[in-house]
Amino acid sequence: NLSRDGMKTIFDELHASHSAKQPDAAGKILAEPIPGINKAICTSTTCFPTYYELGLVEGFARKFQPKAVVTLDKSKPMKKYSGESNTFVVNW
Repeated sequence: NLSRDGMKTIFDELHASHSAKQPDAAGKILAEPIPGINKAICTSTTCFPTYYELGLVEGFARKFQPKAVVTLDKSKPMKKYSGESNTFVVNW
């Protein structure tokens, strides 16, 4: 459902380029695990609202760890308040 120029979906661009590189039109969610403890820090730069992103991160985390808990790190910049990304903490 995401598109550029109102016509081509970003997935059409991916197939047309024959590249394995993902286009960055919708942003990314990156996870950094913390060694030695059951915790990861996720940084999101997607075009989606904060709590939608939280749901995405939580859904992926619970797929692998059913009791995972995801919280929004409000001490970091947030897109809701003109930040460029959101930071989520995943504990399991």
